[in-house]
Parts: sequence; structure tokens; C-alpha cells
Amino acid sequence: MDPSPITQPIIAESYAYWQRKRGDRPMPARADLDPSEMKRILPHVMLVDVLGPGRYRYRLVGTSCVVAHGIDATGLTLDAALKD
Repeated sequence: MDPSPITQPIIAESYAYWQRKRGDRPMPARADLDPSEMKRILPHVMLVDVLGPGRYRYRLVGTSCVVAHGIDATGLTLDAALKD
């Protein structure tokens, strides 16, 4: 078996969790994902709502993302976040 091309541990952990939860489906159902099982992953997660063509709003921005990007865009549209 070839080694995984994923070298970042948190990404590898996230991918493994996703794979376990999806089973033989293309992706897991929302109900399959349990935040209590993702405690190490959540600080690195961003959830984005699609509002319409070309319109997005950040539903959740994990604390590690906030530190890395210097802005907590939670609740902001992409347009508003890019203005800051």
C-alpha cells in the first residue's frame, strides 16, 4: 500500500473520520457527524453556507482558523470578511 499523500496530522485525522462516517456512501449524512467525536478537529473547521450564486456566509470558523487568518468571520458573508 502506498503511503498517504496527506502529511498534516490534523488533515489525516479529519479524512479518516470522514471516511469512517461515510461508509460506502459518497459522503456522510449530517446526522453521522458528532462534534463530541471531533474535539481535536473542530478548531480547524470552517462551515460555509451557500446563500445563492456567488454568495457565501461563514457559519462557523474554528479557533485555529481565526488565529491563522487573523479574523473571526463567523456570521459574516465572504464579501464582508474580505473587506476587513
